[in-house]
Amino acid sequence: IEHDPGQVKILFPLIKDANPAVSRMALGYLGRTRNKQAESHLVNHLKAIMEGEEERPWDHILASYQALGRCGTQNSVPFLEHTLYRKSLKAFLGMDVDYHRQGAATALLLLPPETGGKALVEKAAASPFKSIRQACQQAASSLAQGTI
Repeated sequence: IEHDPGQVKILFPLIKDANPAVSRMALGYLGRTRNKQAESHLVNHLKAIMEGEEERPWDHILASYQALGRCGTQNSVPFLEHTLYRKSLKAFLGMDVDYHRQGAATALLLLPPETGGKALVEKAAASPFKSIRQACQQAASSLAQGTI
């Protein structure tokens, strides 16, 4: 991917593979370098999951956000910020874990410093909404522990 960004078109369908190991491998490759094609495909993939067009397990969702944070640019920030702050009644009531919110916080922390992602997460960590604060804390904790 580093040498031929066109390979994203070949690799991207593998993230939807039924075998979780294949999917994880493809997401890992997509997240190896900054790549606007991979970034665009991942944003669209995550939007489709959020809108219910695709169903994926929580670990796939978080791995997709991690790949986006590693391959993304400033172009991802509006989507990630919207996802971090989006309204979710179940999350607001504490009835649901919002993996998209946690994933968005993680991706923002993984973006290059010049995007301001870290500052957005720090600001969101002071939100009056518990679900937003928790997502930021979980993302920061995972990053500090080296689990992402």
